[in-house]
Amino acid sequence: MALPWSQEGSETMGGAYLRWEGDVATLSLEFPHGNAITLPMLRDLHHGLSSARDEGAAALVLTGRGSAFCVGLDVRESLRLSRAELAQFLHTFQHVLEGLYLLPMPVVAAINGHAAAGGCALALSADLRIGSSGPARIGLPELRLGLPFPAAVLAVVEHELGPLGLRRLLLRSELLDPPAALEAGLLDEVVAPEDLLPRAIAEARRLAVIGEAFSTIKGQVRTPVIEQLQERSEINDQWLDHWLSPLAQGRLMELLLSLNDGAPAVGAASSLQQS
Repeated sequence: MALPWSQEGSETMGGAYLRWEGDVATLSLEFPHGNAITLPMLRDLHHGLSSARDEGAAALVLTGRGSAFCVGLDVRESLRLSRAELAQFLHTFQHVLEGLYLLPMPVVAAINGHAAAGGCALALSADLRIGSSGPARIGLPELRLGLPFPAAVLAVVEHELGPLGLRRLLLRSELLDPPAALEAGLLDEVVAPEDLLPRAIAEARRLAVIGEAFSTIKGQVRTPVIEQLQERSEINDQWLDHWLSPLAQGRLMELLLSLNDGAPAVGAASSLQQS
């Protein structure tokens, strides 16, 4: 049974759909523009996570639809926002990311396609990351847009990849294909597209067997990461400063124009929003 959590629920707006395989819930993001992150998308993701938890899921699989897992912030929408609106969006994104990162059950990301910028951060918030061997691109290309990481993204990336992995990812500032993402630690496993969901569900079920000990250890390891965010609020102010800078706004506008023309904007997360 698929439960749509989008209030609109239309083909235009999309939704986050919760499906069940026994006691394993699969939350599928099915939004326009490559599951680009907007406030409605974040609200639906939050509701889906809450429902899986409240309805007693033993484990969760998070995935996308078509060619994209999640391509990051919706450039089309973000360029219309004021600083105050961007700050509210960033607060909401951080809240949802924290909820996913600390969800008290095993979470497996079935990365069906592109996962860039904020979408890559969502994938890194899972306990296990399985990618499709298809033509996906995965990574954190923010520097190419003249942008730093928001506080929550920096905390998750730093903890999941370690200082060395973070440094290499920053220096490259690239979107990697699945084999390279596996080597970089962004993925734990790569499987054929047709095997992705069955493999993710099987791994989620395997982890669920561990029981409460898994959730306890997960909380012990990850809660301090999130608690430190309260001491790093200035990082989000820096992100807002850079986002609204002439350099970043110019690059974002170039990307938006390339999207409108249908031309590829190689090397940036926004180029994937054509999918």
